[in-house]
Amino acid sequence: MAATTAVAAFEENQTDARSFAMGGAWAALGGGSSPDPANPAALAGSDGWGASAGFALPFGMRDLAAVSSACRARQGRFGLGLGLNTTGTALYRESSLRASAAWRMHDRFSAGISAGGCHLAIQDYGSAVAAGLDLGIQGRPLPQLALGIAARNVNRPRMGDPRQELAQELAAGLAYSPEERATAAIHLQAQRDWPVQLRVGQEFRIWKGITVRAGYSNRPASVSGGFGLQLGGHSFGYAVRSHPELGLSHCLTLYFAAGGPAAGAPDPAEGEAPAPRRIVLNAAPVSELMLLPGVARRQAEAIAACRDSLGGLTYLDELLSVKGITRRTLERMARFVDLGFDPGAPPGGFPVDINTASVGELSGLPGIGPRAAADIAAYRDENGPFKGVEELMNVRGIGRKTFERIRELVTVGAAEAE
Repeated sequence: MAATTAVAAFEENQTDARSFAMGGAWAALGGGSSPDPANPAALAGSDGWGASAGFALPFGMRDLAAVSSACRARQGRFGLGLGLNTTGTALYRESSLRASAAWRMHDRFSAGISAGGCHLAIQDYGSAVAAGLDLGIQGRPLPQLALGIAARNVNRPRMGDPRQELAQELAAGLAYSPEERATAAIHLQAQRDWPVQLRVGQEFRIWKGITVRAGYSNRPASVSGGFGLQLGGHSFGYAVRSHPELGLSHCLTLYFAAGGPAAGAPDPAEGEAPAPRRIVLNAAPVSELMLLPGVARRQAEAIAACRDSLGGLTYLDELLSVKGITRRTLERMARFVDLGFDPGAPPGGFPVDINTASVGELSGLPGIGPRAAADIAAYRDENGPFKGVEELMNVRGIGRKTFERIRELVTVGAAEAE
C-alpha cells in the first residue's frame, strides 16, 4: 500500500487511559483527564498547567503501537494545548502535531478549536502531508450534567495523489455525576459512510486517589476497563479493551497537573463551570449552593442544615462534618465562596450596632447565621432596644460560647451610653 492511496490513515487511536477505559466516551468528559483532550473545548475546564505521556498497544501488535505527549495551560477564560502523536514503525508511520485553544464563552459553556498537521511515511514509497481542523463545545446546563459535541477534520483535508480524504467524524455525548465520586457517560460517534457507534462508560472513586472504570462499545462489540491512581498532582492510568476477533488492546498514561485537578478525578465537572460569583455560604439558598463544584442537591441541603445548626459557619473546615463533603471538595469550592466575614482579618466593618443592624448585617457575625439573626431582630422588636451586649444571651440559640466569639464585634450604640 502506497502513501498516495492510503485511505484508512489517521483513524482514531486513543492514548488517554481514562477515556480508553470508559469505552471511548470522551465527548463530555472534562479537560482534567488529559492535557490533550479529544474535544478541544475541554481545555477551558482545568486551571494551571499540565503534561502527559501516553502509550497504546492496539490488539497487542507492536507495529501499531501509538505514543503521545502533550502539555496544556489555562489562564482565566482561555486554555491552550499542544500535542504530538505517532503511530507505527519505520515501515509505516503516522505522525501528527496539533495546537489547540479553548475559550469559556459563558460560565457554563466553552468552545475550542484544534489545528494540526498530519504526516504519513511508508518505507520505500515516500510520504504525504495534510492539515486538519477540529472543533468542539462543552457545557454544563445542570450542576450534575455535562454535554459535549466535537467534529474532526471539518475542513475535509486530503492527502496523497490522487487526493484522498482523511476520516471525518462527529461525536456527541453527555456525562452525569450524581455525586462527586461517580461519573457515567454516553457517547455517539458517527463517521461518513459508517454506522453510528454507541459508547458508554462509568467510573467510581473507591478510596481516596483510586478510581475504577469500565465501558462498552457496540461497533464492534467490545468491553473495556481500567483504573487510575492519583497522588497529589501526579497520576497513572491503565486500561484494557477487548475485540471479538483481534484480541486485547492496552493503554498506559502518566499525568502531571499543577494548579488544577489531576487526571482520574471522576468529575465531568473538570469541565465544570465555576460559580458566576462568590457565594455567601452563611446566607445563600440551596439553589445557589448547588452551583458550587462537587455540590449536588443532597450536599447543598446538608450544608444549609449544618450552618443553621451552628448558627452560621465560622470556618470553611466546619463543612467537613457534612456527609459527602471532603477536603478536596472544600479546596475546589474555596475560590467561589465567602463566609460573609474573614475570621482572621481586622474587624473593619465592626462593631455592629445590634439595636440598628439589619438581619443581613447580623448574619455576618461569626456564629450568627440567618436564623439567629432573625431571632435577635425579633427579640429587639418584642423587648425594645438592647441595654447591653450581654443581653444577647437572652436570645434563643445564643449561649455563652457564641457570645464570647462576638463580644468585641458588637455594640448597643446610644442605648449603652444611656
